[in-house]
Amino acid sequence: MTMIPKILRLLLIFPVLIFSSIPGVFGSGLPAISDNTGDQLAGRFVWFDLLTNDPGKAGAYYEELFDWDINKAEGFPGYELISNQGLMIGGISEIGDDELPAWLGLFSMANVPKAIDKVRQLGGGILEPAQDVEGRGTMAIVEDNAGATFVLIDTGLRDPETRPIRTGDWIWTDLFTKDTDEAGKFYEGLAGLKLQIFKDTAGNEFNLLMAGNKARSAVVEIAFEKVTPIWLPYVRVNDIEATIER
Repeated sequence: MTMIPKILRLLLIFPVLIFSSIPGVFGSGLPAISDNTGDQLAGRFVWFDLLTNDPGKAGAYYEELFDWDINKAEGFPGYELISNQGLMIGGISEIGDDELPAWLGLFSMANVPKAIDKVRQLGGGILEPAQDVEGRGTMAIVEDNAGATFVLIDTGLRDPETRPIRTGDWIWTDLFTKDTDEAGKFYEGLAGLKLQIFKDTAGNEFNLLMAGNKARSAVVEIAFEKVTPIWLPYVRVNDIEATIER
């Protein structure tokens, strides 16, 4: 699938992030992403953090846009929690003025140091090595073999439980990349996800990363030269035109 809506073309023009002071992202600790115990959704994005130069301005924007509740995380200076209809779904962390804001997805893995070795073997890069982050788990910031950035996280069986998706929740993620086949090899080697081709009712082909019979994400081929590969999360809304107007 190579046709990309105009609004996504604009989003994809910009680099994902400038990692000049990544230790500040993790800091001395971060709040847990869930109060749940006993679950680990390996190979799935379980959380999204917004890195921004102005948390107050960004928070007000998203509260108005999606009706999210955003509040300072008690005991974690410089970090705010995003809740949707009473349940935590993400966070906001401040970065320096010389860095580019971005949403950063947390990808669940059972063993982050082992996963880092796989990232290297598969042609990816390590932007921030594994750290035990108090309150949250073991984390590392990596990029895949095309340069798309994401976070590896082992919460210690404290991933958010699976539940029905409501308005304002994260509903999906797409990987926009230069070579869908190479992306498939990377994520199969990393997390056992298999790239499969499907057709819609109109006969258009699209690629999905599958965990067994469950679709985890789509892989979309970027049709433009100077575009940075990126993981792009989606939020469920009731009326997309009204949301665009807001």
